[in-house]
Order: sequence, then C-alpha cells, then structure tokens
Amino acid sequence: MVPTSGRTRVNTIILMLNQCSMPHGVEASHRGLLLMKKIMDSARKFRNCRNKIF
Repeated sequence: MVPTSGRTRVNTIILMLNQCSMPHGVEASHRGLLLMKKIMDSARKFRNCRNKIF
C-alpha cells in the first residue's frame, strides 16, 4: 500500500498541528482535517467552474 503524495501531505500537516503544543491535539488535527476538506472542496469547485468557462 503506497501512500499518495496528497495523503502524505495531509498526514504531515496533522503531525505539525499535533506538535503545535496543544493539550487537545486530537481536536486540532480534527479541525485541520475539516480545513483540508474545505480547501479540497473549494479547489474542486474552482476546477469545475474553470472547466465550464473554457
């Protein structure tokens, strides 16, 4: 099972969030995942819009 670059990047971000000296690391990583999901969704929407324009 080879991890994709995207998955590795997400894991790295979660690790960084967990190491941000927060006692509630799980909550922070969860918030990070939600943020990543928002970014991915908006990127997908943007791509769809661009496809419609061109």
